[in-house]
Amino acid sequence: MLKLGEDYIWNVEIDNDDVVSRTKNIAVIKGAQGIYEAKMSGSATLSAVGDLPCREEVPPCAAPSILFKIQINVS
Repeated sequence: MLKLGEDYIWNVEIDNDDVVSRTKNIAVIKGAQGIYEAKMSGSATLSAVGDLPCREEVPPCAAPSILFKIQINVS
């Protein structure tokens, strides 16, 4: 489970979804961005960019984005 919290709006990407991917059709708890599962041996990088909700307002706030990144090795 990836749980980065609910203060930011998170955009999560995986560079190799053959190795790790988000499990579909599973409800997650508040503040979680999904459940991910290993599918085969290899490496993948999971990156998430978080923006404060005020970035979607007009005009948007100038708050910087934050980055979460993790290297996943499946053997």
